[in-house]
Amino acid sequence: MTDATVVVRLDISAALDTISHSILLNRLQNEFGLSSTVLDWVCSHLSDRQQYVKIGRHSSDLLDCCSGVPQGSVLGPLLFAAYVSPVGSVIESFSVRYQQYADDTQLCHICP
Repeated sequence: MTDATVVVRLDISAALDTISHSILLNRLQNEFGLSSTVLDWVCSHLSDRQQYVKIGRHSSDLLDCCSGVPQGSVLGPLLFAAYVSPVGSVIESFSVRYQQYADDTQLCHICP
């Protein structure tokens, strides 16, 4: 009899908009060892951002962004990976193999 392999692909790109800046900065400092100057630079990259929605000639009011990572930025995938890094430990605790890149996660389990 041949083993079956189950592969599950997760795309959590919408999560880029929900990243808590305080949790991310805390994780970068405590788990990845970023020091004051670099941490201040990342904080500066995340702070003082605003957004609005425009449809045709209609625009919403400007709102401050207090969460999320700027999509399309060079740092976006790296910051997102740091933010979701604990997910790997959770997956491993169930003896499931996985691969992660930015907002894509692939789970692989061999069923005997």
